[in-house]
Amino acid sequence: SLDPWLFYNDGNANPALSITPPGPWTTLEMRIRQLDGNPGDPGVASMPFAAGGTLFQVNPWTGAVILTATGATPEADNWLVVTYDISALGAVNLDGFRLDPLGDNDTINFEVDYIRFNAEGSPYTTWAGLYNLSGADALDTADPDLDTYNNLYEYGFGGDPTNAADWGFSTGGAVEDGGTSYLEYMYARRHGFKQGVDYSIKLTDDLIIGSWTHIGTTAEVGSFEFNAAYEVVTNRVETVDAQKFMTVEVTGD
Repeated sequence: SLDPWLFYNDGNANPALSITPPGPWTTLEMRIRQLDGNPGDPGVASMPFAAGGTLFQVNPWTGAVILTATGATPEADNWLVVTYDISALGAVNLDGFRLDPLGDNDTINFEVDYIRFNAEGSPYTTWAGLYNLSGADALDTADPDLDTYNNLYEYGFGGDPTNAADWGFSTGGAVEDGGTSYLEYMYARRHGFKQGVDYSIKLTDDLIIGSWTHIGTTAEVGSFEFNAAYEVVTNRVETVDAQKFMTVEVTGD
């Protein structure tokens, strides 16, 4: 029988499609159209493409899964955009896949314009969407409100990337507690793990010729709830030196 299908196999087990936590795969979108003519299979009636019954295999080759169509939108020139649920894959990297329209059935010739694998948006992407950032303005290196703080900084510290007066929360100074003097630094930090950013406290004793030393989160002494997305973290270092400077650095993980 005639069973046209598409496949990709790297051959070296290198991921053709990689996914970065936390989001799993969500949907597979395919733009497909029927072509005139059929190579022919005597005695077997050929079947036109339909959204239901399409098979999908991954990482050569797991058992075939019949995909669930979640949408089918007709377009000009007989194109059809079909969306399938692939959430059962989780967050696996794909080093190969096979897409089999209608499974093991005879089908008329078809043409595929594109296949798109969609994953759940990252926390940063979700945050950028809350402020309606798009295109170049949505990049983590962009500064759409021109306040000199890029989006990654404002995402990390709870700022508003559309308001130059709000770049997030961080503050520091000298405090005394129980007769001991400390250099204290407080900043807003994203709640939870795998938020797309790392925080590191840095110290130096000379802003002109000194170099910064990263101490990570070792100076952290406490935290409290700031809002649903952020907590405020307090860091302290005992001031035994003549002078000491402290700041925090946020980087994409």
